[in-house]
Amino acid sequence: MTPQTPGTPRPRSISTHLAIGLDTVTVDGSAIPVPAGRTPTETALAHLRARARPELILRAHVEQEGSPETLHLPVTIPDQVPPDRPLPAGLPPELEARLMATRQLTAHGGPTAAADHAQSLVIDLTMQYGAEHAVTLHAAEDWANLAWLTGNFEAAAETWLWLAETRNDQRNPCLTLLCADNAVASWRRQRPESAVQSQSALAEGMARMGLLRHHAALTAIPKGEG
Repeated sequence: MTPQTPGTPRPRSISTHLAIGLDTVTVDGSAIPVPAGRTPTETALAHLRARARPELILRAHVEQEGSPETLHLPVTIPDQVPPDRPLPAGLPPELEARLMATRQLTAHGGPTAAADHAQSLVIDLTMQYGAEHAVTLHAAEDWANLAWLTGNFEAAAETWLWLAETRNDQRNPCLTLLCADNAVASWRRQRPESAVQSQSALAEGMARMGLLRHHAALTAIPKGEG
């Protein structure tokens, strides 16, 4: 169990079911319209984001292309420390303890200490288990969130792009879009000189994934004017 900060209520958890088709989205049995210029996946994500609250963990069961997955929201970049996401299932105690250490540092040592730990953990786990292992990806999401919280938007954008490309390789469209959204949001908060330096790499990554809306967002402002 993760220790709760005194006076902080435990986040509520509710469930919802989404079915994403070629041109339809169904939420808990009710169809929702897909706006012109948006894909069904983007429409489903917009619906989930609208329901996400800091005090709420929204467990979204998503069926897409015959492949079910479960998302735990909020998964948008936080302006405060988000509720704890469930750890990957079946972890050995040693790995679970290392992920829990990030949470404990966030609660008791502050986001800067937690960010340092999370960054080192991602490097260690990538070398030990590989970049696509569930525990590595979980730690990388922690690192990206903490980089945002500590104002390290350059690291946040780079990490969210890596996560987006990894999820895209895994054919996980919902998480690909979520991570890509967060990468663009992080880039927009960078210092102008940093944004210029990272713009091309981010835009090229979005183009490789076929995310035209994200690519357009990164290239709409000429370099040196963002």
